[in-house]
This record gives sequence, C-alpha cells and structure tokens, in this order.
Amino acid sequence: MIDIAKMSTLMSQQAVKNQMSLQLMSQTMDMAQQNTEQLSDMLSDIPMSHPDLGNTVDLKA
Repeated sequence: MIDIAKMSTLMSQQAVKNQMSLQLMSQTMDMAQQNTEQLSDMLSDIPMSHPDLGNTVDLKA
C-alpha cells in the first residue's frame, strides 16, 4: 500500500534538492561569466610587443 504522506514528503524534498541544484548551477555560471570578462579585460590591457606576432600559425602534420 502506498503511504501518501511519505510520498508527498519525498517529492517535496526532491523538489527542494532540484531547486538548490539549479541555483548553484546558476551561481557557478555567473561566476564563470565574471571571470571570463575579467580575463578578457586583463588581456586587452596588455600591450602588443610586435604587431606581426601571433597573426599566423604554422601547422605541421
């Protein structure tokens, strides 16, 4: 026989876990976006020592 009260409690707990997981993922993605923006800003502030460096890539198989 199904215990409805127990099932309700378990479903509620699972919903809370899912909400926490989504919130944590959202915060992690926000942090990653901020870190990417900061890194991009830092890299754009570095002066180029020679304008031709880094424009081509030599590939050898």
